[in-house]
Amino acid sequence: MNLPKDNARGFTLVELLVVISIIAILAGISLTIINPQKQQAKAQEVMMKSNLAKICMALNGCGALKNGPRECESWNALGVNNPTGKPAGSGYQVWGVGNANIAYWYGYQGGKGSNCYYLCYYDFSTGTSSGPNYWQGTCLSTQ
Repeated sequence: MNLPKDNARGFTLVELLVVISIIAILAGISLTIINPQKQQAKAQEVMMKSNLAKICMALNGCGALKNGPRECESWNALGVNNPTGKPAGSGYQVWGVGNANIAYWYGYQGGKGSNCYYLCYYDFSTGTSSGPNYWQGTCLSTQ
């Protein structure tokens, strides 16, 4: 008796399930490694720091032309637009005068549970400046 040959080609259900399981595991691992929310938060911090760097340059210009820190404590005095909210969750403002000769500005980026702060200053007594420098908080861009 001749039995017909089974010429069926293809994969078994078990083989397909194994391949699908492997793909799902690899996708989960890659999403954990990439972590899009963390990457977006890091990019927003970098953008905030970049905006603050522009404010710091304006502070340097204001400091070189003015007589004291109180003259560099407004957006108009700096000659720049307030970028608060760019990126979302960010803010920029004058911190005040640490002593009679130094003007401080800082920027922050809001995060889950904490903020990331950067600071810059201009010292009118020495004509020196610094910033933007990491100040405090949890900053992803410093990790």
